[in-house]
Amino acid sequence: MLDENSLKEFILAYTKGVDLINCIHYSLENNFEKPDDYDDYGCNIAFITGENSSVKDNASLEEWNIYHHNNFVESKITAESATGYGFPPPYNFITENDITINSIEKDKAEVEVETNNGNYIFYIESPAENEYGMHIRSVFLKPQWGGNLIPVIE
Repeated sequence: MLDENSLKEFILAYTKGVDLINCIHYSLENNFEKPDDYDDYGCNIAFITGENSSVKDNASLEEWNIYHHNNFVESKITAESATGYGFPPPYNFITENDITINSIEKDKAEVEVETNNGNYIFYIESPAENEYGMHIRSVFLKPQWGGNLIPVIE
């Protein structure tokens, strides 16, 4: 059964993982050396150095990305799947205040996450075989400038 607190905990864990994966990818691209323009990106965490990361290469990052995605999302990915890394990270380390529960039923919920890029709409279902007992069925981006929802995960 879904409840507001468990949904928020789930969303925070998922988005933090995605954001960390994207930040470490950026760090790897820069050989763990902070670029002069890093602060211009508006990332909500400090640059991740080699000393601060247990992930030291792209193969380990890919492995973590697959594990993280498959633990939270209904549709599974493999090593052959597109990764779509980006920087700054998509959710940029949201807080509980950025999360709105739009609807909640016994076995499904719609959760909205406010970011600088627009709002992400998560469709979540339960049960699932992970520690949270729920998974993400789909995610859409509601652009800040308006328009149609953009599929992120389907």
